[in-house]
Amino acid sequence: MPGAEGTDKNKEKEVAEKASRLAGLKSHVLSNPVRLGIMVYLLSRGIVSFTSLQKVLDLTPGNLDSHVKTLEKAGYVIVRKVISGRPKTAIVLTDRGAREAERYLRELRETLDVLEGEKFNP
Repeated sequence: MPGAEGTDKNKEKEVAEKASRLAGLKSHVLSNPVRLGIMVYLLSRGIVSFTSLQKVLDLTPGNLDSHVKTLEKAGYVIVRKVISGRPKTAIVLTDRGAREAERYLRELRETLDVLEGEKFNP
């Protein structure tokens, strides 16, 4: 079929470019599944209590605290102490965090779109 080889090569190049970009994200703060889960949860809520996030993600307090500190250092979340009856810790999504999470998820989605329909034979 004329042109089929060119189409295959274009598709192969597109897949290679997406794979390379995805590999480049491995050092990204959100490449960790727990931190990505925190951000996805926050994208739908904006603010969440530490305790409820711990329960939703089934993490120990120390584990969650470590991931939240990494996100806070990157400027993706702000940790606030809220005093409403009993003191609580609230995790707040920043505008920067929302933009970065949406960008990261978009990159993943675009990569999956490129791969859709591709057959891989290990």
